[in-house]
Amino acid sequence: MSSMDETAVDRERAAWLRRRVRLMSTGFVLTFGLIFVLTDDTVFGSRAMKIWLHLPQACVLALHWLWLRRQRPRREVEWGTVLAWCVCLALCSQWVVHAEAETVPQYALGMLVAVMFAAPATRLSWQATTLVILGSGVATAVAVAHRYGGTPPFLILKDALLAVPGAALVYDAADRDRLERAEFEARTRLQQAN
Repeated sequence: MSSMDETAVDRERAAWLRRRVRLMSTGFVLTFGLIFVLTDDTVFGSRAMKIWLHLPQACVLALHWLWLRRQRPRREVEWGTVLAWCVCLALCSQWVVHAEAETVPQYALGMLVAVMFAAPATRLSWQATTLVILGSGVATAVAVAHRYGGTPPFLILKDALLAVPGAALVYDAADRDRLERAEFEARTRLQQAN
């Protein structure tokens, strides 16, 4: 594919990627808001701690949403999204460190499941999908290891169970990237023939 075709594909993908990422960020802000409202203050020790743990993620996602209001190249949208989501994951991992012990596994698993849903739903490239999934795994593992002073068995089991779907999502994203480029090429050839 020529560089001109690559640019056209990227431009086409950037528009719908931007819309999907903004929609996903809106969903995340609403989810964090619901978690904030529905979670008992004592889970995090106090209301002030709960605010301190929830507010930064909402701010990062709101800033990312505002940043995406302007048209940007696909790569910029993708890597800006990876950065924003990885910062959010690092901040979310603090929930695991500060939450009551019995709620830690559900927070850790919730973070990873949310990311595994978000990356393919927004249709990030396979490289961006890989980084987001690895970022979520690392952020969760570090937080849980810090909390327990080592790696607990539930974390090892979770990582083992989620490694297979994570690899499948990356493979699917790579396959989708290839198919989208082939579809664009075929469409361009058809337009030129007509």
